[in-house]
Amino acid sequence: SEYLIEKGAGETGINYRLRDWGISRQRFWGTPIPMINCEKCGTVPEKFENLPVRLPENVSFTGATSPLKNMKEFYETDCPVCGGKAVRETDTMDTFVESSWYHMKYCDPHSEREPFSKEEVDHSMPVDKYIGGVEHAVMHLLYTRFFTKVLCDLGYVSFREPVKDLLTQGMVCMETYSVDGEYLYPEEVSFENGRYFQTSTGKDVKIGRVEKMSKSKKNVVDPVKLIEKYGADTARLFVLFAAPPEKDLEWSEEGVEGCSRFLNRVWNIVTSNVELIKSAGTVVQPVSEGRDIWSKTHETIKKVNEDIERLHFNTAISAIMELVNSSYKFKPSSEQGKAVFGEALRTVILLLEPFAPHISEELAEICCMSSVSSQEMPEICEEALQKEDILIVVQVNGKVRDRLMLPADISVEDIEKEVRYKDYSKFLKSGEIKKMVYVPGKLINVVG
Repeated sequence: SEYLIEKGAGETGINYRLRDWGISRQRFWGTPIPMINCEKCGTVPEKFENLPVRLPENVSFTGATSPLKNMKEFYETDCPVCGGKAVRETDTMDTFVESSWYHMKYCDPHSEREPFSKEEVDHSMPVDKYIGGVEHAVMHLLYTRFFTKVLCDLGYVSFREPVKDLLTQGMVCMETYSVDGEYLYPEEVSFENGRYFQTSTGKDVKIGRVEKMSKSKKNVVDPVKLIEKYGADTARLFVLFAAPPEKDLEWSEEGVEGCSRFLNRVWNIVTSNVELIKSAGTVVQPVSEGRDIWSKTHETIKKVNEDIERLHFNTAISAIMELVNSSYKFKPSSEQGKAVFGEALRTVILLLEPFAPHISEELAEICCMSSVSSQEMPEICEEALQKEDILIVVQVNGKVRDRLMLPADISVEDIEKEVRYKDYSKFLKSGEIKKMVYVPGKLINVVG
């Protein structure tokens, strides 16, 4: 461009890709455009009392063009201005027009003299949380924002943005399978001795890249078959656990089986301790036996609550899995220990309900608990969150050299004394500690 400018043969400019939005479509499906074409009066709007213009129901679809163009009973009409013969517009609106403001109509669905009441819409809008796929962020959400700004400028609403918070979901992805350029469904493929082959012909199968599930590429999973094999809870749990909601999820049969095994572990530990869960009393402080599992239970309650609020379902489920693992290791021997253990298992049932509701309700019924869906989330006991000991990582010039388990209320001075007593001078070139930097509750870095 610099060369052309220098030679006087051209100039730079900005070419905007933004264009006027032509909302008319030559299709049947869509909202009829309420305009009438009259040879005498030109294009004029339909009378208010004749609105809305409705699509006819006795329609024959030929596929050649919009059937409205061939339906005289629809397009032949009278001019609202002069009363002469006129033709109704047969184009319909782009469906994005309707999807851009329908949520506002939901706020006031019965108004007939105006699109909606400003007072009603201002009371309920904007939307608190919008959840949609990435393809909506490019088109639908763009149009929705445009409509909202226009409606605000015209005085119909008092806000300029339609939603307060947006969560763009990731896609469910899977590798593709093909033979001779033809895609195969996963169930048409077998794997033996490190080789993928077409089950019916024995031909080698080409494994394609992982991409969004689509019917055209056959990299799909039949949800009915999945539920028949593993159950609805397993399918639901895997989708929530495999990835954060904003990230793409790579489908994995091994991952599904892993979630199924986890639910079986939950079932086994609860059903093996039904009588204990029924009879276990309330945890009485101070807790001596089972202090670790008691703390773990309430740490899990806290984390799951926080993660659900942030929509971090995968890490919430991971925390429940950790609590189940800890529960398997604990063998109570006293009434206090049994109370702690019973609380841990009841907590597992309650926390699991949002992610695997069917097994949670079944286990709750077996244990004579109230319906999980009618209960509040378990309450956090702050005393349980108070740790007796903390793990302090010891770094020497930035490298991890040791880990110390120390009392939670230990002072910085006592930590430094412990470090000097342990004597890490052999890791220092000078053989002498110059200073120590302490990060509360986490690590101490020895500099020499």
